Amino acid sequence: MPETPEPSRRDLLHWTLAAWGAGAVAGIGGILGASAVPRPQPPTTARIPKADLKDGSATASLRGTPFTLLITPAGPVAFSLACTHARCVVAWNAASSEFLCPCHGGRFDAAGRVVAGPPPAPLRRLEVADAGDAWEIRG
Repeated sequence: MPETPEPSRRDLLHWTLAAWGAGAVAGIGGILGASAVPRPQPPTTARIPKADLKDGSATASLRGTPFTLLITPAGPVAFSLACTHARCVVAWNAASSEFLCPCHGGRFDAAGRVVAGPPPAPLRRLEVADAGDAWEIRG
């Protein structure tokens, strides 16, 4: 039986580069394949049944961001609960009629305007539509 020659350094280098190249091609193919598949998008409209309102407000989520719907004397309004300073989640305080940010002491009034703290802009206001037995919020 003939003896097989021992692999040379050059052979080992070729095999190493071939394996690296195959891994790179597979990685790039995986990235391109994953980006070609559309991801499910969160809904752009939230629906809050009017029966779910407690003390004139309700909280839900729209595209992964929480919001609050308030029924005011001027009509329904909805605000994103993401603070405009550091994106912390603010909370509606019915007793003081303010949105309070737990991170840096930001405060917003019932119209979403900055009252105190470091937030640079008012809360983002969302569109509210009457849908009969529910409120539809778009943002």
